[in-house]
Amino acid sequence: MYWRIFVGTTSQAIPLVIQDSSSATGAGLGSLVFNTASLTAKYRREGQSSFTTITLVTATVGTWASGGFVASGGVAGSYEFGMPNAAIASGAKWVEFELYGAANMVPVKLFVGLDLVNYQDGAGQGMTSIAAIKTRVELALPNAAAGLQAGGLPVNGGNWYAATIAADDGFTVTGKHVTCVDANNTFFGVIQSDASGYIKISEGTGTGQLKTTAGKPWALATDGTTLTSGNSGTGARTVTITVNDGATALQSAIVRMTEGANGYTSTTNASGVATFNLSDATYTVAVSKTGYSYAGTTLVVDGTETATYSMTQVSISTPADPALTAAYIYTYDAQGAVAGSTVITFKLEDGDGTTARSFNNTPFTATSNAITGLMQLNLVKSTSYSARRGNGEWVDFTTSTASTYALPEVLGTP
Repeated sequence: MYWRIFVGTTSQAIPLVIQDSSSATGAGLGSLVFNTASLTAKYRREGQSSFTTITLVTATVGTWASGGFVASGGVAGSYEFGMPNAAIASGAKWVEFELYGAANMVPVKLFVGLDLVNYQDGAGQGMTSIAAIKTRVELALPNAAAGLQAGGLPVNGGNWYAATIAADDGFTVTGKHVTCVDANNTFFGVIQSDASGYIKISEGTGTGQLKTTAGKPWALATDGTTLTSGNSGTGARTVTITVNDGATALQSAIVRMTEGANGYTSTTNASGVATFNLSDATYTVAVSKTGYSYAGTTLVVDGTETATYSMTQVSISTPADPALTAAYIYTYDAQGAVAGSTVITFKLEDGDGTTARSFNNTPFTATSNAITGLMQLNLVKSTSYSARRGNGEWVDFTTSTASTYALPEVLGTP
């Protein structure tokens, strides 16, 4: 018998079925009480070399008592057992229980997984209780200054923060996740760092945002995280980039300035403006935004610079066959910049239920546009598929009856 519960749960009773060893039909043994002769209960936690004996006590059905043992009132052999809090406390990944010894009793072996997620919590599957996870770390944010709130967070939500994420044995790892919460452990979202260790955060109370608490926000990370400011550059030259569609300013476009191994990123505000502080050099400019394309250019920085870049809106072409839908997705790297020529693998999992039709379910691939990152392919309407990027997890989805279909998020490398 196997159970999974949230580690650190207390006052937990579980149902048991105990069979009668003398029955040829597998009937339950309904004669047991907490003090039945020779009835024994024990537990052993991960890492322990011996079992701990549990003192069984009388109990009331539906009310937990440590070691409580009582017939549940169901069919013969149905009981309720109160697991001791010490058995399921934090500090182990599993615990095993044994109940045995009474006359005509088939021994019961019960395994309980002690998990870091709470499967009974509908608010993010236990992420609201994220304090049980490994390490709490304060953000090393800049002091309050122009454009910053008292806690040091940017009011426009457009800055980046460099992250050094260290594993337990001290070496640095990248591409990991930071879970954002406030001082009351209110969950705001999980943000993934890119291959260079950068994590984008913004001030607020929405998904993927942080809010200030007592002058400083802080986050919780399973890997241990230190954040320092400044991926939009620290050079002496102010560079102001405006992004539009030829007429209208585009908000939330990601502008990346690259010079050799140095990369700087900023996101446009409501006026379509992104600002950098760069050193003198020639930079490669890339601009990305879902639904738009930009071919890229270069910018020479040798003073205070301003530049305007116009993006082209991308349209989705609908298939001529009414049984097909134009499925589409944009491919990006971990920093949100366009990752063109990305390959995604697809599999047909289940047809649309139409009789007299046979489909080939051999996996197939599609490649995103090298410049726009747009991937478009025709799929059968109302049909179940799965997709994966590189070595990522398979993502299941069912196409709609519409002429176009936005594919679900697909994660993976590259």
